[in-house]
Amino acid sequence: METMIIKGELIRERIFTEVRTEISELRTIHHSCPGVAFIAFNGIPLGKYNIPLHVSSAESLGFKVILEMMTETTQHWEVVELIHRLNEDDDVHAIVIL
Repeated sequence: METMIIKGELIRERIFTEVRTEISELRTIHHSCPGVAFIAFNGIPLGKYNIPLHVSSAESLGFKVILEMMTETTQHWEVVELIHRLNEDDDVHAIVIL
């Protein structure tokens, strides 16, 4: 069996280019762009790196980004309430919990 080296950066850039193109087309057709809401929690390991990375990647692709930061003491019902509110928002098309 032959070894194959997969260059993740090249694949990522190819996917990102496709997504940027599709979002640009959506902006042209519908005069708006998809919205993604990130729900993140303060105090999680590596959060200070991962959260900004996800947000900046989504913004660079052309998504409308909403970031909701929760504390370590956030109760389960508060997260459920936030998800419900975001589901009701017509500008939010995806919710990502980090």
